[in-house]
Amino acid sequence: MFLAQMLTYLRITGLGVGLILNFNRPVMVDGVRRVSLRENQTLRL
Repeated sequence: MFLAQMLTYLRITGLGVGLILNFNRPVMVDGVRRVSLRENQTLRL
């Protein structure tokens, strides 16, 4: 659900990249997800 919402926000704003943060993880690095509008690419950081 959050991925679809992020992709919509990226399309509306014209931005190409966004971050989804999950604060419910023991280590914050595990809760960071990079979303790219180009080719619908996602990457866990």
